[in-house]
Amino acid sequence: MDIHFMAYQATARTEARKVDTQQMLLRSGHRIVARGGFSALSMARIAQQAGMATGNLYRYFTDKATLSVALFERASTHEMHAVFECVNHRAAPIVQLEMLLTAFLQRAHANPQLAYSLVAEPVDPAVEQARNEHRRRWATRFQAVIEDGIEQRQFAPQPAALAATALVGAMAEPLAVPPSYASFCASDIAPLVQFCLRALSA
Repeated sequence: MDIHFMAYQATARTEARKVDTQQMLLRSGHRIVARGGFSALSMARIAQQAGMATGNLYRYFTDKATLSVALFERASTHEMHAVFECVNHRAAPIVQLEMLLTAFLQRAHANPQLAYSLVAEPVDPAVEQARNEHRRRWATRFQAVIEDGIEQRQFAPQPAALAATALVGAMAEPLAVPPSYASFCASDIAPLVQFCLRALSA
């Protein structure tokens, strides 16, 4: 067998194991953040859950900030996919938007600590930068639905990008309170969704 091919196979296996270990560590970190927020996260705690020495963790993440960003990206992307998978994309835009907003808030209510951590918990500047990027991603996805609604005259003519950005803020603000205050209730979901729809309506 070609020695170069054997070396390639060995490298590929090593990289695959590294990726698997990184994902395992991220799952452990996700559980910590979902229960206690980013303030509860530490390299030592993740290493303990993974059954490895803390020093070995730095083979996969250079520092806590890098790990925190990776955790934020993983959790936020998962939430976005989960919300948009709930939508019937053949429905009218106003129905799609109602489904999106309802799914977003229901998931936030189901895990208020994770919602607060992703939306408003004080975090490292690198995580805050990732948070701002994900807000833009949410706005871009909402903008597409709003543009369809304007075209079909279900929403009033308006700058769709600005409306989408405002919508993200309206959805995030009620979640920007630590869950220990228990300020966001299930009964708040429908009124908040209707508030957002009225703001866009013709």
